[in-house]
Amino acid sequence: MFKYTDLLNKKFDGVQGLKTLLEYAFIQTTDPKRKLPIEFKTMGQELDCIWTDDTNTIDITAFIDFLFDKYNIYLDFSLDFKTDKIICTITKNETQGLVLKDNIKVSKPEVDSNELPAENKAILYDKDRGTIKQTYYLLTDNTITTNQNHKDRILPPSTKYIEWDEVDAIKEGYTMEQLAMSELSGNIYNHCIKYQLSKKQTMVKPLNFKFGDKITVIYEGRSYDSIFTGIKYKMKDSFYTCIFGKTRIDFTDRMKMYNNRKFEKRQ
Repeated sequence: MFKYTDLLNKKFDGVQGLKTLLEYAFIQTTDPKRKLPIEFKTMGQELDCIWTDDTNTIDITAFIDFLFDKYNIYLDFSLDFKTDKIICTITKNETQGLVLKDNIKVSKPEVDSNELPAENKAILYDKDRGTIKQTYYLLTDNTITTNQNHKDRILPPSTKYIEWDEVDAIKEGYTMEQLAMSELSGNIYNHCIKYQLSKKQTMVKPLNFKFGDKITVIYEGRSYDSIFTGIKYKMKDSFYTCIFGKTRIDFTDRMKMYNNRKFEKRQ
């Protein structure tokens, strides 16, 4: 947790906004325990991010999770041995339309049981009166609609109630639709798909995938919309194991638990 008063508006560019926070926390800080030999770069933009937390402190890990979960913004790290610095590239990858079909040499995909989104229905209510302003529904293509009878609506419903402040929205420049999209979008990636692709096949080149690529996995007549989040392989293996879905947040959760255990030992 650290104080970040007035660094961000409620509506902001997610890529540049994260860069601002991370530079403030790990470069501009006067705390020697936080200061890192790191340089932050950016690629792409996401102009319509909305963060509605009114406090003057922020949990950086939670904020990074939020941007990855809702807007597919991720961090890519490398080392620059010439400058002895960590290079962190904050990326919004716009690549989409990739398809993995079972007509190539692949194994049966492993899909975990957590396929349904955490929330797929958003009810916005007036902050002062408590009356319902609008209801939005998440669709299978990760967009939203006000039509409760839409054929692509995700069911069964799982509802999230969202406070709507008209004055604040006008001041900060966001709409009800943008706020609902911020709360619901990204949830369709709440799964983990592992796919083994033969190194001999030439139709798909896994080493060319970029983190955050939007991809559709089709197997035995079923379609899974997902994003590329990792690849594992050994030189002696005859296949690449490609990983799709929201697995990076799971890794972050493990890091949280590890840090908590270290803290408990110091007490």
